Amino acid sequence: MKDSPSSPAGTFRATENGALITYHPSRLGDAMSLVATFAHELAHYRTAGCAEPPPGGWEVWEHATDLAAVFLGFGLFLANSRFSFSQFSDGQTMGWRWRQQGYLSEPEILHMHAIRCVLLGTPPRETLDHLKPALRGIYMRLVREVQQSVDALEALRQRTPSSVDAESALAG
Repeated sequence: MKDSPSSPAGTFRATENGALITYHPSRLGDAMSLVATFAHELAHYRTAGCAEPPPGGWEVWEHATDLAAVFLGFGLFLANSRFSFSQFSDGQTMGWRWRQQGYLSEPEILHMHAIRCVLLGTPPRETLDHLKPALRGIYMRLVREVQQSVDALEALRQRTPSSVDAESALAG
């Protein structure tokens, strides 16, 4: 974007015939980042027609859009491209560079991804095989926590009203 201190990874704009999604040319060398960019912009397209603001209001629409991209199945791409740190050399200079992409933190993205995978019955291995090594421990902890919550809710659902009343009478 002209006169911007840093260019966005991509943009979304609704048009008469659908949508116009752009991407930053630097993303062409990083397939994970490019897919994450397209996923975020696709989520904009899917949520653009919502008349109601996301929870928290329109000021958090970008964050909600990242969540929508995870819900659409692109959580792995968003998590892996959220932060990158690398060494570079252009023949004359050598150094380090880092880049952040997206609106949510890696743990927030991984938490939504864990919720999605547990609810759909996707084995953790399908994520772990492709997740950056630094994120694998966080993801497994989140999967365990989400599974425990789902199991607790299922146990509550299976309790009959009469057993709940009997337990209440015993406790009281």
